[in-house]
Parts: sequence; structure tokens; C-alpha cells
Amino acid sequence: TQSTWEQETAVNIGFSCALLYEAMSLIALDGETADELQSKIALAMDRYANFEGDLGLVIDGHALEFALEPAIAPQFLALAMLCKSVICCRVSPLQKALVVNLVRDALPIVSLAIGDGANDV
Repeated sequence: TQSTWEQETAVNIGFSCALLYEAMSLIALDGETADELQSKIALAMDRYANFEGDLGLVIDGHALEFALEPAIAPQFLALAMLCKSVICCRVSPLQKALVVNLVRDALPIVSLAIGDGANDV
């Protein structure tokens, strides 16, 4: 599907930029509904809560739309906090800003959003 291809491209960019690496386990989040995405986040949290290794997370703009909903955002952030790198692909400028705000408002860390406006990662 288009989403899978976009996530694969984002993963390849992540590897070329050293945000991702071979020893890292990757979580690819997608979903056609908010409920589906929320279930996938819950499954990932259960699977990786006590994981001893490095995690990377990849999510596309369609799924991110659901992940940023007030009912899901805290769970999404909790999963993202388990990860060394989080890559959001095919996101709008507004979605980038919302992700940065979500992180900045919840955590005392620096967050960064990079993109050229068409191929945002």
C-alpha cells in the first residue's frame, strides 16, 4: 500500500541519517481508525514495556492524525518515550507542530521536526 511504501522510505532515510540502526527493533504504527491505532499502541506498550534494547517508532500522517487525538495522545507519547528515535512520515506542518508541542509540554527535553514541506520526516 501507499502507506507501507512511505513508511519504508522513512525507515530508509532513518538508517541513512543514523536515527535508526540494525540492532534497533522497529515499531511501525498505522491504522485506519482511532480504535485500531489505539489497540496497536496498547499492544506495542505491552510487548515493549520491559524491552531491553533500543526501539525506533515509525508512524505515518494518517495514523498520526488519530495518535494526536486527546484520548490517544498520552498513550502515543508513552510509547514514543520508550523509543530512541521516532519518525513521523508524510505529515503536515500542523502535525509536526502538534507533535513538537506534545513532547515539549509533557517532557523537559528538546524535540526537533525536520522537513522540506513535501517530504517531511
